[in-house]
Amino acid sequence: MRALVKRTGVRGVSLHQLRHRFATRLVGDGVQLFVVQELMRHSSAATTKGYVRVDPAQMADAVARLPWAA
Repeated sequence: MRALVKRTGVRGVSLHQLRHRFATRLVGDGVQLFVVQELMRHSSAATTKGYVRVDPAQMADAVARLPWAA
């Protein structure tokens, strides 16, 4: 994987950062956390949750969908 990242020419990106991005993008696109957990081969959803960065705009959108928030 390091060789693939190096070939892209992108600098300053670690494999760990790519794992964070992978999890965040999938969850942000609506993939269930438990599916992402399996893809990342984590034994615990809590571990996967630690990789996901939640966008404040997504949180605001989620709250706006509540029936009493309209």
